[in-house]
Order: sequence, then structure tokens, then C-alpha cells
Amino acid sequence: MIIDRENFDNNYKIFDKEIVVEIIDIFIEEYPDRIESFTKAIKTEDSELLRTTAHGFKGVLGNFFANNPYELAKKLEAKGKSADFSDVETLFKELQDYCTDLIQELETIRYDYQN
Repeated sequence: MIIDRENFDNNYKIFDKEIVVEIIDIFIEEYPDRIESFTKAIKTEDSELLRTTAHGFKGVLGNFFANNPYELAKKLEAKGKSADFSDVETLFKELQDYCTDLIQELETIRYDYQN
């Protein structure tokens, strides 16, 4: 599991379920744009774009208690900050792999919160 479901549920128990569903929907809707931004930053070796994209994504991942992808985003942010593009493609691929599973988990949570 990518998401620490216990922490997730504890954090969002005070929220209306509709808000939790909306937060999940926004993440899923924005995900392709975030991936495109990462791809552009890596392709053009734009360290500032990499840093800002990773920073924003890291924040969103923190909301879902998704520790492994959070740590990868944190590493990508540091790579952007130091303009070090070594291993960036590997880290990005690993992040994408985690996010595939994350989205599946979020869809399950979304279903749980809707019912």
C-alpha cells in the first residue's frame, strides 16, 4: 500500500466526505499536467521548473500520507534546487510507478468515502 490509510482516515475524519472526494478528484485530474511539467523540466534540464513542480507535488502527496512517492518528490526537488540532473529520469520513473498504484488506492478510498 502506498497510502498510510490509518493516518489518512484520521486526518480527514473531521472533513465532509464530499470534500475528501473532491480532493482526490482534483489530484487525479491534475496528475497528467504535473507529469507533463516534470517531463518538460527533465527534457529541457530546467532546474527551476523541476524544483517547483516537485515541491508542489510533494505537498499534495503529503496530504495523502503517501510516504514513498513523497520522498521521491523530495529528492527530485533537491535535484532541481542543485541543478543536478543525474538519476533524475530514474527517480521520475519510480515516482510514476508509485503514482500508478497511488491513483488506484485513491480511487478505492474515493469509492469508500462515497458509500
